[in-house]
Amino acid sequence: VISRSMVIVGEIMSSGDIDIYGDVKGSVKTDGDIKATGKVAGDMSGNSFTLNGCTVQGNITAHGHVTIGLNTVVVGDIVADSIKVNGKVKGNLNIARMSEFLENALLAGDVRSQTISMSQGAKLHGNVSVALDSSQSEKEFDSIFGI
Repeated sequence: VISRSMVIVGEIMSSGDIDIYGDVKGSVKTDGDIKATGKVAGDMSGNSFTLNGCTVQGNITAHGHVTIGLNTVVVGDIVADSIKVNGKVKGNLNIARMSEFLENALLAGDVRSQTISMSQGAKLHGNVSVALDSSQSEKEFDSIFGI
């Protein structure tokens, strides 16, 4: 746990869960989950992410789910299994499964995902690519349209 008044300058490495309430200036890497309400200036890597009311300047790599809550700003690319966005993201998203954009979501960047859901009010400025899953081949997809 990094408390509200704490500032960490340097790399954080852990095998467990990390809760960030303060400021981190450096990369954060863990095998566990990361919850953040503070500020992070650096790349983050972990299992699942819950970001609420925080600011992240850096790329995020998640093996699981990423939740970007209201009043959260992320400037950087995100790679994850699935994502739910209700905050602001400036960067590209590469999501293996489901991307969900809620009513307050704002994305300035490209999104590549297997499926995409957008609520009324969500804003996206960039390209959208809905990728085929591993059970579908490009040839099978083309045959649907008689190409």
